[in-house]
Amino acid sequence: MEEFCNLDRDIEGSAKSWKKFVESECPEKEKFPQEWKNKTALQRLCMMRAMRPDRMTYAMRDFVEETLGSKYVVGRTLDFATSFEESGPATPMFFILSPGVNPLKDVENQGEKVSLWGQGCSSPMHFYYLHLSVSLFQIQGSLCNTCHLLIIQKSGSLLYQYQGIIARERTALGSRR
Repeated sequence: MEEFCNLDRDIEGSAKSWKKFVESECPEKEKFPQEWKNKTALQRLCMMRAMRPDRMTYAMRDFVEETLGSKYVVGRTLDFATSFEESGPATPMFFILSPGVNPLKDVENQGEKVSLWGQGCSSPMHFYYLHLSVSLFQIQGSLCNTCHLLIIQKSGSLLYQYQGIIARERTALGSRR
């Protein structure tokens, strides 16, 4: 830990500079005061953890970008058309969602592009939606089963918007293929 041996004295001796750094809205974007700005990325990350643990997510992002490159922190966009083409009855699409993310509009747009919609219809011809907004109880499970059987008969697709389908229901649906 000799790399940090005079940090406490430097903070006391340059309190104004350190106060400005620590109270910054985005300290991970600021340069550390004095010679501390010349420390390695990992050492700066350790100091950030000690002084502003609330900013570690952002500091880690910057650390990864600096040490490994920006390709590891830039979000990827989904090529929905390609994924849609690769999906099918034996290869369904699954979306693992974060709060605030809803792929429904992308699914609808792709459905229109590949003519899943009927001509002049506001509802899908071969694309059936099941929206479950509450937990799947016994009666809703049977509704789920009924919709799945209808989809098999019509060779359509089924989109469950409810993410809480329990394992028993998934297993039951999967066994009908």
